[in-house]
Amino acid sequence: YRVNNGRIKWYDLDVPQVIRLRSELLPKPPEAAAIPKSMFDESFLDDIAAPRDGILFLAGGVLMYFDEAKVREFLAMLARRFPGGEIVFDSIAPSILRAVSRMVQRSGISGAEMKWGIRSAAEMEHWGLGLKLLEQYPVSFKTRIYPSWGFPIRFAMRLNNAFSLININRMAFGPVEK
Repeated sequence: YRVNNGRIKWYDLDVPQVIRLRSELLPKPPEAAAIPKSMFDESFLDDIAAPRDGILFLAGGVLMYFDEAKVREFLAMLARRFPGGEIVFDSIAPSILRAVSRMVQRSGISGAEMKWGIRSAAEMEHWGLGLKLLEQYPVSFKTRIYPSWGFPIRFAMRLNNAFSLININRMAFGPVEK
């Protein structure tokens, strides 16, 4: 269930109960290692082998559930330990954060309140963490919109493509500013 060119080492970082559930439901790829810790437990960094050829973190559907201070704390940890590394994450514009959060809660995921949104990930370059925006594009940017899809879906995707409300972002960790 993971992309593998034979040279990639995957680390699945999640809280212990999720790691346990994942191990029951999904086969463990040989190139993957599970780290049953919180993303805010800095000791998880010691469980990652020193990368020779760079490192890429994927944080899909995660950061928006924490406030900005926690997002900064997490990214600062990564930037300090892995200068030259990169992270890919999704973000939601503050103007629609509450509405998207309500949609998630109505889908039956209780207690899933979204707390952090950002209009453009370029704003994060000014956080003093050495972050550099490499790419940003709407999540539905390259998705073909089929006429058979209902109007609400087609409208939401076109709206997102026009105004970049929900984005995929790729950032590099550079030297941390003093």
